[in-house]
Amino acid sequence: MLSKEEQIKRLEAKYKELTPLDEVHQSYHRKISHIDRNWNKTRLLSLVSVELRQRFFRAEEKFEDELYRVSDKEKIRLYEMMIRAYDALEKEAKAYRFSQLAPKVWVVKHPTEDIKCIVCENEEDLPYVVANYGNEKNSMFFCIKELLLTMDKDAYDIKLKFVDFDATIKDFKKL
Repeated sequence: MLSKEEQIKRLEAKYKELTPLDEVHQSYHRKISHIDRNWNKTRLLSLVSVELRQRFFRAEEKFEDELYRVSDKEKIRLYEMMIRAYDALEKEAKAYRFSQLAPKVWVVKHPTEDIKCIVCENEEDLPYVVANYGNEKNSMFFCIKELLLTMDKDAYDIKLKFVDFDATIKDFKKL
């Protein structure tokens, strides 16, 4: 008979072993992190052909619809399908000679306009960012300092007033 300590060690060892589903699940999340960090999913989808974008959306819809209703074997297939789908997006963007994002660059969809705002952290990086991403349609370029300097004083005061509450301004109109 095994002692309690030996049983615990056996159980811990068993749970440390990754199943094939665990491995592909981790690979899928590593791929998503890579895409978000290096491309930004929204931006990447805007860089590829309409056909590939539609195929990706169909694959993503299938993935979301079926993931929690199928066997582990089918889940593995679905995760692998999505990894291939993200690889295809990345491959086509590179084929069109688009660049990955620099480490301190973010792409944000404007809340009211159909335009991408490409924001860099430092003012000195702005010429580099424009040179690398200037061929992207419907894009505006900013640095954080520029956004802060042009921020409306009333909006700034409201944000400052609620700094202890982590409040987010959803809409702002001058009276």
